[in-house]
Amino acid sequence: MPRISELTDEQRGHLAWRLDHKTYVGYLTACRIARGEFGDDDIISVFQCAGKSRRSAQIHARKVLNFSLLDYRERSQPHQGDSFRGR
Repeated sequence: MPRISELTDEQRGHLAWRLDHKTYVGYLTACRIARGEFGDDDIISVFQCAGKSRRSAQIHARKVLNFSLLDYRERSQPHQGDSFRGR
């Protein structure tokens, strides 16, 4: 697994969001971790230190690595043919 310094800015933001929402780490601490202020650890060990099991940490780390803001925006847009008018 890559280290925090090897992540893109989007992935670091997602790491901070995931630490804030899926663990007991607060938002400001999560942002400091994503910036690497506490060391350049690999992503799995970050989630393990936040209280996740090894398996859960691997799942969260994989989701951080696979995150792409462009993909998320494309999925959240309604398709061109979709209509939300009442019938």
